[in-house]
Amino acid sequence: MSARVQSVIFRGKEADAVVMVTGKGADPSTAIPIPYVLDRGASGWEVKGPSKSAMAGHAAQNGGKMPPGHPGMGNAPGAQPDGSEKLSLPPDHPHIGDSPK
Repeated sequence: MSARVQSVIFRGKEADAVVMVTGKGADPSTAIPIPYVLDRGASGWEVKGPSKSAMAGHAAQNGGKMPPGHPGMGNAPGAQPDGSEKLSLPPDHPHIGDSPK
């Protein structure tokens, strides 16, 4: 992957940054903007997390699905034609989130 900072808007101890991400070797015009919220800590700027309001618009791109050929989608073991995945954990794997025990 290639990532470059497109813009940063500073708001006191917080900032909004937009990072443009493309697949390795992909045409830069296919870059996907990913917004982040930054927090100024004692050791400098740290990523607080993705901007939730801006990510809602991002998720709507491409019908809410990852682009064709995206790692883990469409070409992964267990991937379904619609891009979803139905993978199961090994029998002795610890419980994770909402997956069945």
